[in-house]
Amino acid sequence: MQVKRLDYIDALRGLAILFIVFGHIPMYCYHIGDTFTSCRSFTSLVQLPIFFFVSGFVFKIKNISITRGGCEFILNKFRQLIIPAIIIGSIYLIFHDGNFTQIIYDKFKGGYWFTFTLFELIIIQYFWNMLTEKIHIRNSNKLYYTASFCLAMILYTLSLPTISAKLGEISLIIGVPMLRYYLYFFIGSMIRNNLDSIIQWSYRNQLTAITTLIFFVLFLMNQMPYKFEGILFHLNLIALEVSSLLVVFMVFYKYRLYFSSNQYIANTLTFLGKRTLDIYLIHYFFLPEDLSLFGDYFTTHPAMILEALFSGIITLLVIVFCLIISEVLRCNPSISKYLLGTK
Repeated sequence: MQVKRLDYIDALRGLAILFIVFGHIPMYCYHIGDTFTSCRSFTSLVQLPIFFFVSGFVFKIKNISITRGGCEFILNKFRQLIIPAIIIGSIYLIFHDGNFTQIIYDKFKGGYWFTFTLFELIIIQYFWNMLTEKIHIRNSNKLYYTASFCLAMILYTLSLPTISAKLGEISLIIGVPMLRYYLYFFIGSMIRNNLDSIIQWSYRNQLTAITTLIFFVLFLMNQMPYKFEGILFHLNLIALEVSSLLVVFMVFYKYRLYFSSNQYIANTLTFLGKRTLDIYLIHYFFLPEDLSLFGDYFTTHPAMILEALFSGIITLLVIVFCLIISEVLRCNPSISKYLLGTK
């Protein structure tokens, strides 16, 4: 069961899908791999943490039991997340000279790893809640959140390349390298459950200032030539992603009434947030593949504004095409149920 939709959360998710499509342009259109161009240095920090944060924020189950609707809950999530990814992902890979078995054996699932990982995190959270309820620690917030944080750190540790690689092929099949995102799922769930207390906390303004300061300091440090290695790399990455995520969330929460207004930008972001899965599943088909000339230019002649403008136009065009196809598919409930995961 999900909580009532909140416009500012939908808008936050809408921003994330914009960043996702925007971030895929250098890789799929400019063909410059994972090179972090000037624009992606920020968007890449928050796009995935936002998605998993929001998923944790809205996640709520009514009955924590396999015998009381648990199997139906799991099967519904499988149909909503896994079936569409397998069908659309396989079609995409077949038409792009790819091996559709990547959906199973590739850790990125041919580009559709997000839905697989989200399904896994939802199942992990479901069984974790069931376990903690049985051993009677869910009634104690401090104990429950401490144990949940430890679980997040265990999953993050398992996702480290040096550890996940030891699990062999099974690691890629079940997506162990992506389990690190449970941390953001957990943070989203924790903030949602304690949002009222956080807002009423007398030191919330100081917390906001410290979080913002930490983000800017870490962001500037990461623009320098020196790079962290080993455990310091991951500690820096966690601190940077968490602080950037919280800064973006705080901005959207502060202006939450705006996203419930009838303003064009607010309505657009909110609508995109409600079509996130549709856009994610379809957008690969509309990414132009032969823009390497522009990629070479932006690599040798960094121009942040020009790059942002050009990539932004492509992003908007891709999303428009995705929404058109989405609306066409949604005309048939049976088709949209298995291709887009609609209810």
